[in-house]
Amino acid sequence: MRRCLARAPRIHQSPFLINESLWKSPDDRNVRWSKYQCRSFSCLQKKRVQFDLETEKLKWVTVTNTTSSRPPGEFSITDVLSVKPEGEIRIGIDISFGSTGRLGRE
Repeated sequence: MRRCLARAPRIHQSPFLINESLWKSPDDRNVRWSKYQCRSFSCLQKKRVQFDLETEKLKWVTVTNTTSSRPPGEFSITDVLSVKPEGEIRIGIDISFGSTGRLGRE
C-alpha cells in the first residue's frame, strides 16, 4: 500500500465496524468517483478489470515480502492498521490502466 493524502469525499458515511468491514464494499458515497468511468463498486465489478474483492483480499492478507525488502512507500495491511490502533482509517483504491493500487489514508 502507498500512503496518500487525497481529499475526502463530501458525503462521508461512517465505515463498517472492523469485523464487518474487512471484505465488504464500502458505501459508494465514500468514494470520489470524478476521475473514473464507474460511479460505484458494482460498476467496477462489471468492467474488464474485474475488480473482485475476494481476489484483492489475497493481496492485502498475504505478506509477500518482509518490511526490510519492501520498496519505500509500500505498506502491508498490518502496517496500516498499526498506525492508528483505535479509531477510523479510510482506505481507498486507485484503478488506472487495468491495475488496482491501494491507497491508505489515516
